[in-house]
Amino acid sequence: MIRSILFCWVLLCSLSAAAQPCVDVSKTPEGRKMLVGLITRSMIIRDTAFHEFEENGKWFVPQPADVDALKVKVDSVHFIVIFGTWCHDSQNLLPQFF
Repeated sequence: MIRSILFCWVLLCSLSAAAQPCVDVSKTPEGRKMLVGLITRSMIIRDTAFHEFEENGKWFVPQPADVDALKVKVDSVHFIVIFGTWCHDSQNLLPQFF
């Protein structure tokens, strides 16, 4: 009985720990904010430290044929994007992807 209770308690603790966001906040050598981990679009857009991401997305207009092709596959396509919040290429290209 004690083992069952202990097992349930450990399982519950591990599940609650897994629900926590996996993001570390640190700074670049230049002193700019840097996020490391599983980051969502809303985390970047809401944070004023990453204003480049919002600014660089304003001018991009995707091709209608590309949008239509993705709409057909919306339920079967998933993207994992690897980028750096400190990276100039990511700051320029990721808003276009969004």
